[in-house]
Amino acid sequence: MDSEIKIVNAIYKDGGDYMIECPHCGEWMIVEGDDTEEIRGEQYVHTDCDDARGWLEVADTARYAGRVAAE
Repeated sequence: MDSEIKIVNAIYKDGGDYMIECPHCGEWMIVEGDDTEEIRGEQYVHTDCDDARGWLEVADTARYAGRVAAE
């Protein structure tokens, strides 16, 4: 994994939680915020990312992409 801060362009929802897909490892992570406006423009670190820390930033223009599909 590289240490680059990668951009996320989509925000999803699962139940009451907002989620994004980590661009480093592809795993889902919950992000804090009451609505998408609080999440856009913020930086997060995915601590479960391949035993390292994957930094990411939710783009100011990230779209709400709906609910996460049940597996």
